[in-house]
Amino acid sequence: REQMAWPKNATCAAGLLSREWHENTGASHTLQPNPRCANSRLLDKDHSLRRSSKGEQGPVLTLGFIYYCNGADLALHTSAWSAWPVRERQRLFFLIVDDGSPPGNEAASAVSAGMRTRLHFAIVRIEQDIAWNIGGARNLLVAMAPTEHVLLMDMDMRVPEALAAQLHTLVPNMTALEHASKKGHVFLRFPRDVRSKPAHPAVMMLRKASYWLAGGCDEDFVGEFGVTDVHFRYRASQTKQLRMHSVFNVMVPMEQGNASYSCKTPPRNVTRNRLLFEAKKAKRMRWATELLRFRWHVAAHGPPLRAMEGDAMAGEQKSTAAKDDAEEARQEISDITYFATIFDSSALGWSGANSPTRVSQTSLLSLASVPNLNGKLTVVTHTSYRGLPALAKIISPIVRLHVLNDDEVDFDMRPANWVLRVELMKHHFVRRQAPGAKVVYVELDQLFLPGAGRLFEATFDHHAFDAAFTFVPRCKAFGCVNTGVVLFRAGPRATLLLDLASKKTLSITGNHSNGGENQRAIGSFFPHLSLTTNATYTSPELNFTIHSVLGGFGGPLNFNSVGCCHLPSAVVVVHFKSMKKKWSKEECCRDRVAVNPGAWRATCSCTQNSSAQ
Repeated sequence: REQMAWPKNATCAAGLLSREWHENTGASHTLQPNPRCANSRLLDKDHSLRRSSKGEQGPVLTLGFIYYCNGADLALHTSAWSAWPVRERQRLFFLIVDDGSPPGNEAASAVSAGMRTRLHFAIVRIEQDIAWNIGGARNLLVAMAPTEHVLLMDMDMRVPEALAAQLHTLVPNMTALEHASKKGHVFLRFPRDVRSKPAHPAVMMLRKASYWLAGGCDEDFVGEFGVTDVHFRYRASQTKQLRMHSVFNVMVPMEQGNASYSCKTPPRNVTRNRLLFEAKKAKRMRWATELLRFRWHVAAHGPPLRAMEGDAMAGEQKSTAAKDDAEEARQEISDITYFATIFDSSALGWSGANSPTRVSQTSLLSLASVPNLNGKLTVVTHTSYRGLPALAKIISPIVRLHVLNDDEVDFDMRPANWVLRVELMKHHFVRRQAPGAKVVYVELDQLFLPGAGRLFEATFDHHAFDAAFTFVPRCKAFGCVNTGVVLFRAGPRATLLLDLASKKTLSITGNHSNGGENQRAIGSFFPHLSLTTNATYTSPELNFTIHSVLGGFGGPLNFNSVGCCHLPSAVVVVHFKSMKKKWSKEECCRDRVAVNPGAWRATCSCTQNSSAQ
């Protein structure tokens, strides 16, 4: 029978199956090192992913992802994973295989300092950029996984925290099924919330032995697009020692979105692989036994696998895990300076005039969610603010107060122009920060959810800019950006931009503002940028660099919401604009914020029936 030629940049195969796959016998229970290939030493050596002792407790399941130029997606993943409670993180190992991403797009560049200490993870990088090497990357993922059970994922699949709490229960469920049936089991068809396209098949959980028994992924299909999942599922379904079925006892869906790429992917033409699949099924061509036809290395990893304190230890109480989480929160104070503004205005309809001595409940709930920023927030106000005495009572170690006087920002001038006041206060605060300081402007009609601080950190870590904005999908009357969340690197260029924005706002509004004019003003100094490609723009005249925050207004760092009951799991900053502020009081928001629940003393009884309500 014929055998396929390998891609030109492939190397010798580091791994061997003991026999060609057949439906009666399967292929092999393990992948053996190939003694004729030097790369096989990477399978044989005591690499950093393995446990030092079989008796140690630690992760029971590996979540495996294949990466190719998906830096933005990986940043979202790691931000969410790092924010999970200790007891969830300790049960899981996160394994990312970088399938030869070109220089400058490597997965290892997305690793933050917090990720190195909070997660059991590894990034394994394939050294050759082989076209459509999905099967090879998946084989490597299973070969390197430090746990026997593996959940294979795609980069566009997101795991909500509520689902993460259930995943470890699938391991004993699978073990019980296999013991009863005397067959290996493959869990398929996980529930999912599909937002962009039909549910793809690249999600399954199985034991490593079951994976190799099905022959793994035949790397003869590498080099051309398609049929990877098709041929694996075909062989798994035909193998007499295996059984495939839908997963059960999982009520929380995964979320499937669109993967974003920072480099060009090869052409997609499935013709060759469809013909190859038919030839192999008809036994005109051999099923491959030589796998891992490339070189690789461990590019980054977390702490050594060991027993971690938390619920996985016998007899551990939930209160201990909660104390661990609280201790981590105290130890991990970010170097980002957050600030928000609050003041009175004589503008028509200004709500502050109706409650002159109280801080609004929405603002109080926003401040209650500040621990999720992993940093300190400064409330910038003015001596004329009538709620100042009430505000002073809620100051804490992580919520500070900065009071301006008329010598700094003159509030007697144009008292009805509240939009101008916001820009002047931003300019004053950012100008006072040390050059290079990371500064984030937020608003007190927002709630900060677990993972917010880490995603802000990741944005600063992975992008160079003087200011970063959440762009709207299409420019409208009030411009191309929403200024509810703005990231700055303090310095002359950021100060210049804010000074220009204040002057432009004044020229647009005069003595009175309706709202949103500052967004039109600041957006006039740079073009509309993409929401999905992490675009940047450097002004040739003014020399400042603007960055488009991933997802824009409606993305994870500035989600325009009417409630918290139907939020996508990736969202970490919920923005309640205009008349939507009442929804911040609901129980769903209290539960999603997950800190200071006592601040929601009187939750509203209303509930959402849909995300558009």
